[in-house]
Amino acid sequence: MPSEIAQTIVNHIFSDEKAKAIDASKDAFTASAYDAVEAKKLEFAKEWGFDPNATGQKDADDIANKINDGQEAPELSPTAGEIAQQETDEPKFKDIQDLTPEEQPDVPASWKSKPTEEQPVEEPKNETDS
Repeated sequence: MPSEIAQTIVNHIFSDEKAKAIDASKDAFTASAYDAVEAKKLEFAKEWGFDPNATGQKDADDIANKINDGQEAPELSPTAGEIAQQETDEPKFKDIQDLTPEEQPDVPASWKSKPTEEQPVEEPKNETDS
């Protein structure tokens, strides 16, 4: 018999609520991972002769839960997707003529001049032509 969370995920999928199905899946994975970590902590404590009730772990968990209660969430650093979006939104290079004199690098004057009739711009050869 499927668990309640599995039934919920299936219902979300078939009712075309994919975002809710993903959120429910994430919650299920998080809960399962938390339970696995707690079980491993108990197993470790028993293996090494610790009494989990005699340690300060319960107090540490209580303090960790109270730290962010009622406070504004900390500012998060940008994700890789956001960084990639910023890189595609802004141009990587400016034309040298668009730079202010302070921004212009020290380059020969011939590099700064625009092509004239004497200096035709060579178009790249189309490699698909045979």
